[in-house]
Parts: sequence; structure tokens; C-alpha cells
Amino acid sequence: MDKKKKDRSHRKFYGLYVLVIVFLIFVMVIGIGIFRKTKKRDLPLKKQEQSSSDNSSQTESDYEVYEESWEYGSEWSYESLLFKLADFLEVQEEEIVKIAFQGRTLSSGERVKFSRVGKYSFSVSLKDGTVKNILLMVTDQVPPVIEGIYDREIYVGDSINLLEEIRVTDDVDGEITFEIEGEVNPSKVGTYQIKVRAEDKSGNRTEKEFLVVVKERKTSSKNNGNTNKNSNTNKNTNSNSNTNSNTNSNSNPQPSDPTKTKDGRLQLAKEEAKRVVQEIIKPGMSDREKAIAMYQYLRDSVEKLPLWQQDHYDENHGNEAYAALLMKVASCSGTTRALELLCQYANVKYEYINRNQWDHQFLMVYLSEEDHWIVVDPNGRQFGQNIHPGAEGGDEVGEYFDGYPGNSTP
Repeated sequence: MDKKKKDRSHRKFYGLYVLVIVFLIFVMVIGIGIFRKTKKRDLPLKKQEQSSSDNSSQTESDYEVYEESWEYGSEWSYESLLFKLADFLEVQEEEIVKIAFQGRTLSSGERVKFSRVGKYSFSVSLKDGTVKNILLMVTDQVPPVIEGIYDREIYVGDSINLLEEIRVTDDVDGEITFEIEGEVNPSKVGTYQIKVRAEDKSGNRTEKEFLVVVKERKTSSKNNGNTNKNSNTNKNTNSNSNTNSNTNSNSNPQPSDPTKTKDGRLQLAKEEAKRVVQEIIKPGMSDREKAIAMYQYLRDSVEKLPLWQQDHYDENHGNEAYAALLMKVASCSGTTRALELLCQYANVKYEYINRNQWDHQFLMVYLSEEDHWIVVDPNGRQFGQNIHPGAEGGDEVGEYFDGYPGNSTP
């Protein structure tokens, strides 16, 4: 009897044990299902957080450094960036599927402007799934511009302010300070050399100099040589004295004319070039668009001066930028020097062909977005060719004929 009770007790215990095991298994199955659903739902978020964490933890060692520095203020189209980055990575443009600039994906037709000096990052995604991170440095390579420099003349005893009219500006730092080297002794006749130096925060330096000429004041006093002391002589002497007084009054120095010196005319030309660039160059223009605007302005506003009319060189300084920009008549050298000033203020890279030679002069202008050089010759009515039509032989930019070939205007 006792044995049967023990068997029943054991069966009940085993039954409870099995029920507990089944219940635990059931709870585990339910728990695993809930965990899987939660994991699937949170997976994208976790991936995103992980990706964000990876990006934030990137250091410069994770980037390939673009060795060539890029110019402050330059603007690039998507297509130009695609070409440059593909060339840097040594891949075909077709292999690049996405370009991200500073974390933002770029699209075709979009333009990127480097509006500050410093480091910029690109992320380039390729067809094979790899991502290349590129770090480039944008630097300020343009030196400050010093304005108001021209030779000056004063008379003995006059005062002069060397700082007057001098102004220095920089494309990044704005108006900046400058230093002057040299002194003028207004009481001593002579020629004094003054130097003006300026340096921007990027270390770009500019130096210019001008002359101050101190001249003897002219007088027109006369001695009659008559020592008779009668009343008539006294009257004549008084009359002479009045004349001398008037003469001295009229001999006061007049303001110097900047057109009388080459440096003065150059300064006037620079000021006019700056004004023209502000008028014809608009924000967002490509180098080609800038070149067209400058070419058309000089082509339409400057009358050509034949080289063989040497007398015109003396009359209106036809071989200077001043002649093209202000007199509106110039030779090829004067027009090309004017174009050179426009390129400098428009921040366009150029090469001067046949400078100071008796050959036809013009510019080769570099189009950074297209990565090649073109002819820009307002005087010769040539634009856009890789080689000037006047070039003699081969592909080298070498000897150019002294003439005006047919039109090739934009």
C-alpha cells in the first residue's frame, strides 16, 4: 500500500516537472520571437548610428590628400570636379557613381565655390562599392593690391602726406594695413624713393615704389640796377615789388598730373580695370565666361592702332594699358596690357605672349574648369583657339606674325 502511494507521488512530481519544462520552453520561444522582431526593427537605426559614428571618428589619416592646393574663391562645376577627382583617383569618370562634398551629395549641373581658406573633404563612391575619401586644401595665393601709387612732385617748403591716396585691399582679408620705407625732406631739393609693402594673412606679399621729387620754387624777382633815389625810381621799384609779389603768388605748385608719368598712367589704368571688372564680371561666371566678357569689352571699345604709326605712341601712349582703357585707342601691346589687368582683377590665369617684342602680342588664358588654354586677342579679333592663327609652325606657342587675321569672335 505504501509503495503504491509512493509511485503516485512520483508520477505527480514528474508530471509537474514536465509541465514546468514545457512552460519554460514556451516562454523561451515567445521571447526569441519578440527579440528577433525587435532586432529587425532596430537594425537600420543601429546601422545608421554606426555609420555616423564611423564618419565622426575619421581622421586625416583616413583621407587621400590632394597634393595640389586649390585657389580661394574659385568655383567648379560638377562636371569639372568629376574630371579632376577621376584623374586624381586614376579611374574613369564612368566609374564614379556619387560625389559628396562636405557630407552633402552633389548632382549634375551643380557648382561648388570655395568661399573660405582651409580644408575641404570629398567622398567619392565607385561602382565596385569602394568609397574614396579625399582631403584638399584651399589656399589664398593672390597677393594684396596696392592702389594710389604714382610719382609726385612738390616744391621746397611744401608739405606732403605719403599715406594720402594709398589703399591696400586683399581678396580674402579685405582692406589691410601697409608699411612705408623711405623719407622725404621737403626743405631739400632732390628725388626720394619711397617703397610700399603689404602682406596678407596667408603670407602673400606685394611691394611697389614711387618717387617724390622736391623742386626749387621758381621766382621772377628782377633788379633794375638803377640806384637813383628820385620819386620816379621809387615808384618803379614799388611797381617791381608788386610784380614780384604777384609772381611769387602764382608760382605756388599745382597738383601733379598722373598722366605725365608712366607709373601715374599705370595707376589710372589699374583703377579703370578694376571698375570694368566690377561692371562686366558677375558672380558665378566660369573662366570661359569671364574671358568672353573681357574680350568683347576690349574688342568693342578700343580702336586698333597700327604698329607702324610710331607718332601715336608718343601722342597717346598707345603701347600702354592706359591707352586702351582710357584713351580707347591702342596697339596690340596696349590692348594686351589692358587685358592683363582685367585678368588680374577677375582672378583668371594667363600667359603673356611676346611681351616687349615687336611681334603681335596677346594672351593665352587658362580655363580651370576645362583644364586647357585658349587664345584671347581682342586687338587681333581672335578668341578660343588652342593655337593662334598667326603661329608659325608646329604646336608650340612661338613666333607670331605682325598682323590681323580673320575674325573668330564668340
